[in-house]
Amino acid sequence: EPPVFVAPWDAPSKGPLVAPGRYSVELVIVSADGARTLAAPQAFEVKAVPNLAPGTDPSAVAAFQQQTAEAARRGTSIASELGSLREQLKHMRATLLETPQASPKLYAQLDAVSAAVAELGLRLEGDPARQKLSESDVRSISDHISMVMSGHWETRQPPTQTQRRDLAAAETGLAQLESDLKSLMLGGVAQLEQAFTTAGAPWTPGRRMLH
Repeated sequence: EPPVFVAPWDAPSKGPLVAPGRYSVELVIVSADGARTLAAPQAFEVKAVPNLAPGTDPSAVAAFQQQTAEAARRGTSIASELGSLREQLKHMRATLLETPQASPKLYAQLDAVSAAVAELGLRLEGDPARQKLSESDVRSISDHISMVMSGHWETRQPPTQTQRRDLAAAETGLAQLESDLKSLMLGGVAQLEQAFTTAGAPWTPGRRMLH
């Protein structure tokens, strides 16, 4: 839900702009009865700003911004998955006290998976402790993406070499992070869920009852 109070200096949500060209807009009302079109689509033309530097390709600029938006979407998706995992592990840890057959090995197994999730989170979002103290830290994947979005989505100029490097670093990091997260889900997390089921632990939110 939207916040009750929004500071006047907070910028609204925004996305990358489109390249010049012909587009159309259609107004649809969505209710409990379904979706209903209010009028026929209306065509309009987006024109390039008149002060672009000679040789600027607006379509290439828009494509780079769309590429940045896709990286941001992937980062948000991973952050959501990690958040769900943290919540699941928190419930599983609380359940250990109600699992008489839980062995020290099960505690160690849970600690190992929790540490792996924390490491993935550091790579994606950085160290929250350092951030709260405004201390310098190794730039995270989200840092690379944010630098491009904040520095390039306000202009129609081509991206700088630094912005291109930031996006390339983010995409490389995202690819590895997605692979590592998948391996953790199929490996450590699945094995932990199986161990909890074998130990007779009560069900917890998000945990699959494997046999």
